[in-house]
Amino acid sequence: MPSGASVANRSGAGARKARSASVALAVLAVVAAAPGCRAGYAFVVGIDETSPGELAERLGGPRPPFVVDVREADEFRTGHIAGAILLREDELAGYFTRLGPARDRPVVFVCSHGFRSVAAAAVVAPLGYADVSSLAGGMAAWRAEGRPMAATEPPAIPAAMLAPPRLPLNGFQEFTEFAAGFVVKPGYTLLALALALLLWRKRDTDLVLIRWSLLSFFAGEAACYVNILVTHGLSDGLEIAHGLGMIGQNVLLPWGLFLVLDRRVLRFGDDDAVCALQRLCGRCWKRDDVSCALQRLFIFLIFGIGAFALLPLSAPLRPTTVILPVYGTDWPHEMSLLVAFLQFRVYVVLALLFFVAALVLLLRGRAATRRAQVPFFLGLGFLVFPLFRWSLEEGYRDMPVWAEWWEEATEFLAILGTGVLLFVFRRQLGLFGRAAPGRPAAQDAHGTL
Repeated sequence: MPSGASVANRSGAGARKARSASVALAVLAVVAAAPGCRAGYAFVVGIDETSPGELAERLGGPRPPFVVDVREADEFRTGHIAGAILLREDELAGYFTRLGPARDRPVVFVCSHGFRSVAAAAVVAPLGYADVSSLAGGMAAWRAEGRPMAATEPPAIPAAMLAPPRLPLNGFQEFTEFAAGFVVKPGYTLLALALALLLWRKRDTDLVLIRWSLLSFFAGEAACYVNILVTHGLSDGLEIAHGLGMIGQNVLLPWGLFLVLDRRVLRFGDDDAVCALQRLCGRCWKRDDVSCALQRLFIFLIFGIGAFALLPLSAPLRPTTVILPVYGTDWPHEMSLLVAFLQFRVYVVLALLFFVAALVLLLRGRAATRRAQVPFFLGLGFLVFPLFRWSLEEGYRDMPVWAEWWEEATEFLAILGTGVLLFVFRRQLGLFGRAAPGRPAAQDAHGTL
């Protein structure tokens, strides 16, 4: 399970503190990138904004929006929009699941300056509300325009109606959730560590990269378990460490496997060897003044793979909080706005920048082609992980049990596949003794395959 904890151990203060820190960090990240740009923050998150004038006009119309104030209670008492209710961010999912207005009614969120309200709107938008927006500039802009305000106590709402929504599971779904978190996950985590230890003394570059990919993966999964068992799933920092461990695996494992293939089959990087693809190319850039077909293929791959970055970048950010009851214990499936922002915005943009760097190096010719491996595989790792996570979160938003199951199952298959490859080619890779000598590629009189 990506994140989970017994809800019995979650205090309201702890949840509120964790969520407030997440929103603050997300805001700081955006503001650091574009100082003073509140509209840019709303655009990045994927939330529309409503001006004070537009909101005032709509409130006086035949179909007034439902206004939610997400400030602190003392701020609410000093002045708020008439008819607004007061909710904390950690209460939004529960309220709008159980008591919220009709799904076709417009909902406008309000805070002090228009930042917290964007984060709150992002929480509610995935719950089926078609018209969700944030008040641009918040109550500061509302006051500056001289709009009317009320100064009443916030309406009382039963606490049971504000708890995170619970998703009832049938017996098979409970078993699947349990198996994913407590059978499959520890199984592949220990297997990754065992394979890393198997490669511990290897000095070949390809095997070193595979070893460190397994260690990065193990460290990320260890952070995930600490988050589950110690901090009760409330630590965004540990969840970010979990994701970075998976990114490390997605960078280093494909790179190591490519070098295994290149050093032992393709021979593309060996200036003194005939490339295995020369039979297809006819002439080789190692001897003739021609471009390399494999280099051109990688240029196409950069454009093709990079295009997938548009999927998460063009979708709004959608934080998630839902409780999954499993064998008498409540486990939250949760993704904060900060984690979503990093995974589906920052990491994807980094991937595109790395791909651009790889493309520039490839276009410079043969001398820079080998150096292009570093940014290419960095771009691949920073794109594959968020694209994988985004696909699962969006595809199984109504039943996150399957998002967690397929994440764990896919990771298990990746580690198992790595182990099978190492076992099948153990003699050639020298895993038990010295590596078996490779056979030189057959050449004709002209030095071609």
